[in-house]
Amino acid sequence: MTNTLSVPLGDYPVTFRLPRPGTRDPYFGLPRSAFYDLERQGKVKLTRLVRRGNERGITLVPFRAVARLLVMTHKERTLKSYE
Repeated sequence: MTNTLSVPLGDYPVTFRLPRPGTRDPYFGLPRSAFYDLERQGKVKLTRLVRRGNERGITLVPFRAVARLLVMTHKERTLKSYE
């Protein structure tokens, strides 16, 4: 598979856990509310894992989807600044 992003993906995870409240994720520096907002906007699909019988579980964030979104957003903003 080719890397269509302009960021190296060698040592990054496929997914990572949603950061705890009051903290930021270690890869992009975003708070958990940003990931919930991106999901609400339909830009990122979070994965929720809950064991049968439990009310709570863990939420996983897809690394590549977030990286791709940030790269595209940066490119769009850069192009608009030249207009």
